[in-house]
Amino acid sequence: MMMKPSLALPLVVCASSLALGADATTELPAAGSRAWISVFLECRGTLHTRHGRQPGGFIACANPECPRYNDSGRHGKYLAWDPARPDQWRCSECQTVFPSSRYPENRSEQVDGQRFEYHEDPAGKRHYFTPIARWAKAWHAIRLAGTLAGNGARGDKQAARSAADIVLAFADVYQHHIYNLHGSRIRKVGFPGRCNWGRFGIFGDYDWAPKFSEIYRKLDAAGILTTAQEQAYQEFIEHMLEQVSFVFTRQLQGRGNPIGQLWYGCITAARTFPNLAIHDLVHEEQIGEERILTAPDLIHECVEGIHGVNNLLANYFHADGLCYERTPAYHSMTVALLGRALDALEGYTDPPGYRPLDPGWKRFDSFTAPEMGTIARTRRIQDDLVLPNSRRMPICDSQHWITAASAGPSTSTLHHGWGLAALRCGAGPQSAVALVSCGSSTDGHTHLDHLNLLYYSLGQELVTDIGYPASADPVQKTWWRGSAASHNTVFVDGRNQRRSSKGDVVVFADTPTSQIVQMRDLGPYPTLTDYRRTVVLVGQPDDANAPRYLVDVFHVAGGSMHDYLLHAQAREDVSPAVLAVEGLRLQAAEASASLLDLTPGAREREGYEHITDLRTGQVTQPWEARWNAGGERNLVLRLIRLPQSSETVFVGQAPGHRKGSIRTNTRKLTKLICRRQGQENLRSAFTSVIEAHPNGQRQITGAARCETQGNEEGDVVAVEVTHDRGRDLIIVACEPGLVSVSGRGVALDGRVAVVSFDPDGALLHAVMVEARQLTVGGTRIDRAAPLSGNVLTHPGGVATSVLTEHNAVISVDMAVPQSAVGRMMRMQHRDGSRSTWTIEKVMPSDNGHCQITLDRPARLGIGRLGSVSDDGSVLTAVTGLEPRAQYSRTEDYAGLWLLIGDQWRRIVSRLDGDEARFVLDSPLPGPDSLVGVPFVVTRIGPGDSVTVLNVACWQRRAL
Repeated sequence: MMMKPSLALPLVVCASSLALGADATTELPAAGSRAWISVFLECRGTLHTRHGRQPGGFIACANPECPRYNDSGRHGKYLAWDPARPDQWRCSECQTVFPSSRYPENRSEQVDGQRFEYHEDPAGKRHYFTPIARWAKAWHAIRLAGTLAGNGARGDKQAARSAADIVLAFADVYQHHIYNLHGSRIRKVGFPGRCNWGRFGIFGDYDWAPKFSEIYRKLDAAGILTTAQEQAYQEFIEHMLEQVSFVFTRQLQGRGNPIGQLWYGCITAARTFPNLAIHDLVHEEQIGEERILTAPDLIHECVEGIHGVNNLLANYFHADGLCYERTPAYHSMTVALLGRALDALEGYTDPPGYRPLDPGWKRFDSFTAPEMGTIARTRRIQDDLVLPNSRRMPICDSQHWITAASAGPSTSTLHHGWGLAALRCGAGPQSAVALVSCGSSTDGHTHLDHLNLLYYSLGQELVTDIGYPASADPVQKTWWRGSAASHNTVFVDGRNQRRSSKGDVVVFADTPTSQIVQMRDLGPYPTLTDYRRTVVLVGQPDDANAPRYLVDVFHVAGGSMHDYLLHAQAREDVSPAVLAVEGLRLQAAEASASLLDLTPGAREREGYEHITDLRTGQVTQPWEARWNAGGERNLVLRLIRLPQSSETVFVGQAPGHRKGSIRTNTRKLTKLICRRQGQENLRSAFTSVIEAHPNGQRQITGAARCETQGNEEGDVVAVEVTHDRGRDLIIVACEPGLVSVSGRGVALDGRVAVVSFDPDGALLHAVMVEARQLTVGGTRIDRAAPLSGNVLTHPGGVATSVLTEHNAVISVDMAVPQSAVGRMMRMQHRDGSRSTWTIEKVMPSDNGHCQITLDRPARLGIGRLGSVSDDGSVLTAVTGLEPRAQYSRTEDYAGLWLLIGDQWRRIVSRLDGDEARFVLDSPLPGPDSLVGVPFVVTRIGPGDSVTVLNVACWQRRAL
């Protein structure tokens, strides 16, 4: 867009800008005055810092004798800047001042006619002190302008005039003089290269449009702006939108956690400057034709456009309302920023005579954000993602200390979008929660934590997840995010898990006496034939004194070495958890060895190098590990290991802090590794019983594995746990079948069972999952077998807008009773993937078939066609089917269904991996008329197999 001549003030260089680091401070002009502006807003080559907007970030000390020499990082602000000495930096470590006669900026680089001074140290490293100081001064001036504008709105017209002078002077600097240091290369910022995440560092100027629009409103209310100033201010905002804010929304294709803030900026600016007009530069670059957006066009583009709100909700959120970034922190951020954008539009009405740029847009008349569908689900589901202490679940990149408005639900929940099961027992201080995860790890904010376990009990998180990495050190990538070894899962053959999105929930049950989940996930180790975790939380929610504990069974089939990993961590305000063992003799390993050194086939940068100070031992019998986690109740986490054969045990120290720099925080956690080794195709069933209790008040008196007969394919594990209320028998199989437990008089034809006896050996209660029959002594519990069938017709409820879609409705070729409402249903799709659902409604039909309503919509995404080949067999998607599928739950679109108009088609394959071109199973009629038509993507289709699980509970009647 053509810009009018700038109203920036002429440059006046004062003595302080020429100073070479003298401690004496040249007196500066009055803050906000024109002379002050000429010092703090120089129209010269300016380099912004690499992260954030604080002037002290990412500037390295140039003194070779300083411990911080050439050392900078995301959390390291080692050079301090003071507005009283605006052209110098002081190292907080060695107190050296830069630039100075000892560290002169006697070299410079010319870019686009701009001069960037720098000091070159003996190692050849360039240090740009003064150009970055110009950025620090500009940022300081912006903050002052905000304060002065606020004073102006309260009647101080001189303050308002000073604020206007500062902003208009900064506008010239912003548009012409700010550059980015990318590696060793100085580059102009703005479209097309640096208008995105790296524009002014993370959370940079892409969110400035609403800030400067708010300042304008205050200045306008003060009545001090001239017509020329109003025009210059609007052109500044138009430049900001055109070069950064709006163009970034298009580069993101309307998805990502900052998108709501971008829309908020665009909508706020459009409502503040109703006459603005900007070029859609991405459209012009891609299509080759001019496209100018007026203020109403910009608003509609953010809400109704191809990359607008509907696109975000349909293609960046799962159908259950969870964000594709599998972390409570980023889900909450995305939802909150979307809400900010919609709030900014509240009450908006298009101007009279407005004709929408896109014929599919509808006029807005006193806009109100709808509270329905996916929008409502995204907000509601956040209340489930918390622990009983009201802290957000610390999974993936989510800060463990962030609190929520509630303490979460009291019943167990299954979150399909994230592959996350939250098993809950009880409420209040005595409650227990176990989290098990098989969700996707393909997003940048996820961790390699497939089949991870977290356990919260008695008011404290005990089997912990580290959560958001706290450092920019390489350990952040090789330990927190990038290594399964930092989690509570299983390493195979010394190799890290792979990133994938192939996990699925096999069973999930919420019963009065136990909470059960089994998950299977072959994605992280594709060569395995099984990688499965079953967790049973035993306890009675309404009886806080009844024993509460976990039975954890981790099945692995394939490879030749399996490492079961577990750790506990105390709160920050107490000493790290101390581990003691019983039934196992440990001896120190080699003094300098890490687990990497003691693991054949392991590689650096996969995590094992961070587990050190090792002790090791060999064991074949049950043994115990106890972490004393301290706190007010002096809690103990007790792990009873039940080895199936000989295993090698390692106990080591690993990075355990959750916040603070890794360079200054030496807090450790104690990591436990249980290793089984053998020939290829090794089969392991790591079995553990986990109890939390105040020190000296344990309830479990014993635990043992029991021998079983039958169901060889199920790789059955049976565990007997004795306690002060009697004993429990827990049976876990990988596949349902008939199995008996030796010497216990118990037989199960099914997948999972929990059987409880009183101290006299009488049957108290029992639960069986995906089972036909459970026999306990003379008591036989029969249930109808799990129902199996196939999908007959495509799902109903699909729509091309998330505001009008409904829960999925399918027709199946079997009779399903009304008692199935509330049960879990598994689907095996024709593309090879699996999914799980909850049945909400059953409607039988006359032919023995029935219609089932499920718990969420069926869509994977909603898109729009870009083009269709002449023969109608190949389509190109603008949205909804991404070229690289980085934000999708599926890694391969082959086999998915598309609803285009009233036509159903299957995707056969994708052409040209970097383009969204897809071959269909049959041609579409009238391809010319389909360009721009919306479509829906779903995985459910005719021929998918369906299994309706059964959960049976039996309880002894009171006399």
